[in-house]
Amino acid sequence: MGTRNIIVLYNGGMTHHERYRAYYKAYHQRPEVKQRDREHSRKQRQDPEYRRKHKEYVLHWYKKNRERILATHRHRQLNEPGFAEKKRQYVKKYLKKMKAKIHLALGNICACCGESTPEFLTLDHIHGGGTKHRRVAGGNQSVYREVLAEGIPKEKYRLLCMNCNFAFGHWGKCPHANKR
Repeated sequence: MGTRNIIVLYNGGMTHHERYRAYYKAYHQRPEVKQRDREHSRKQRQDPEYRRKHKEYVLHWYKKNRERILATHRHRQLNEPGFAEKKRQYVKKYLKKMKAKIHLALGNICACCGESTPEFLTLDHIHGGGTKHRRVAGGNQSVYREVLAEGIPKEKYRLLCMNCNFAFGHWGKCPHANKR
């Protein structure tokens, strides 16, 4: 029986790390502590200087730990049942959120025909080049991220339904334009 085993037995079967985690979890479940933490986080999120420094820190930390993070991710992908599906669901939800922000900023309606069903609406590059932008950016998710980072400029982008977007892309005009 090693020294570690003896220590574990005297401490009620918990390691120091396990005891600390249990204490930390119980402490942060207290209502007054939860409220204090919430207020502190809110103040930090609203401070532009804090946000800038935090973003810088996160980028630096990621660059420093990138290989380890990717190795862990690959390991989980291969060995954890359901991990790939969970990730797929997360990405789907994240993409839906980004699309909703863009749709809201652009009016939630097709600029040509007035269609308002969110599933039919797509982002259109007014001056063309959407396919090239998607290829360079690396997919729809990256395009949406870039559009949000640009502040969703209405002079560059608009919402069109799938039919209108297809018509503009292939024929240069939409049949709805003739009906007006």
